[in-house]
Amino acid sequence: MLILLVWRYGRREAQYFWFGVSCLSLAVFSSYLTLRDIDLPGGWVRWAAHVSLDAWIASFILFVRRYMGQGWQPRERWLVAYVLAASIATAPHGLVWQGHACFVSHAVGGLVLVIVMCSVFAAWRRYPQLALALLVLIVAGLHDLVVGIPVTDLPEEFVRMRLKYHFFVFHYVALATLLFMTIHLAQRFIRALNEVAVLNRELESRVATQSAALQTSYEERARLAHEQAAQDERERIYRDLHDDVGTHLVSLVIRAQNPADAETARAALQNLRDVVSQSVRGDQLLLDLIADWRAEIAGRVTDANLEFVWRQAEDIPRIVIGSATALNLTRILREAVSNVLKHAQARRLSIDIARAGGNLRFAITDDGQGMDGASRSGRGQHNMLARAQALGGVLQWLPAAPGCVVELLAPVAALRKEASPSG
Repeated sequence: MLILLVWRYGRREAQYFWFGVSCLSLAVFSSYLTLRDIDLPGGWVRWAAHVSLDAWIASFILFVRRYMGQGWQPRERWLVAYVLAASIATAPHGLVWQGHACFVSHAVGGLVLVIVMCSVFAAWRRYPQLALALLVLIVAGLHDLVVGIPVTDLPEEFVRMRLKYHFFVFHYVALATLLFMTIHLAQRFIRALNEVAVLNRELESRVATQSAALQTSYEERARLAHEQAAQDERERIYRDLHDDVGTHLVSLVIRAQNPADAETARAALQNLRDVVSQSVRGDQLLLDLIADWRAEIAGRVTDANLEFVWRQAEDIPRIVIGSATALNLTRILREAVSNVLKHAQARRLSIDIARAGGNLRFAITDDGQGMDGASRSGRGQHNMLARAQALGGVLQWLPAAPGCVVELLAPVAALRKEASPSG
């Protein structure tokens, strides 16, 4: 019954059904051998026992075939026909002696069992337990057939042996076989449950991993959408500032009464354009940014009637920098140039950009009156120092003869955002 319950919850596994039927059939036959006081005519009790034995043979054969992975085939109908024919032939109707009929029916079942055993033996390496069980069953069945031959005119020596060893062993072997196969099926079932449990755990782990990946992807998409919305809003604000405030600053540059006012307005306009362009442009090559600096500073210095010298080393790294880095570098250089134009009273300004070990060195040198302690404490210098610190670099003011040198050392590794495809 336990095997049938297992089959009930796994209808696709027909082997459990036929194994359960064979167990029930053998239980009926065993009750005939153990129960004594049965309230039925003796012929019918014997008939039920022998029919159950034939049913056991048929159901066990069907179990063996399902166990070996063989599906239903039309020729298996002959097994059903065999059980029906045996039940009719062995009935106590008086047409055929019941002993002969039972002997013939069991002999036919044993023959079919031998045929099935041949197919199992052909694949015994895959089913060694089943092949051994069938071999023992066949030997036990042959023993019982020889002992139970319903013939009296036999040689005296054979009759003497039958009287001495007149016992049947098939039902004991069949019971042991079913017990052995029950244990084997239980082990297979437990292994299948363990495999299902492992697969469930793996599936849960994969689902959890995929869920985490989906959650991360969702959060990343939400972050990108938020950043894009913020970027769109910044661009709108920058565009409005450029179109409105920028226009007024251009007017101030044009209408300025003296060079100092013009330079102040021009610096404010350049700062505004710088904020707009750097925020919208995003990442860029450092060499392209340096070229923009050169063009801008050359224009400012020339308008202020100063001699301008630009020296740029050939080993400037070809790296890509982010917008924030570009903005900090630009503001430092612009503030340094503005201080020279406004306060140094210089006649010459030079800018040197070169590689210094693992740093990029920017030097803004003028031949003006230099810097005193008070001039170093201005708001502009504090802002320059804060931007240099954000770059991971060092900013210092060094004396020159004459003038002053503003030197920025910025680590190339800190400036680099990603390597350029061209190296």
